[in-house]
Amino acid sequence: ADALTDILYVTYGAGHAFGINLDKCFNEVQQSNMSKLGNDGKPIYNEHGKVLKGPNYYKPNLGKYIK
Repeated sequence: ADALTDILYVTYGAGHAFGINLDKCFNEVQQSNMSKLGNDGKPIYNEHGKVLKGPNYYKPNLGKYIK
């Protein structure tokens, strides 16, 4: 837990230094990742077990959070 917290501390400090709201960025990426799900809310897998992008997938737009 200590090492992971240290990573977050440094990461959030860098985000602040560059004027980037990492909470908003994380939420954007999370919503994009969830858009990969199928219409039934479940992941879609190919024959090798890789998760595919669902019909509602969209790329995260992180540019709107950079000052």
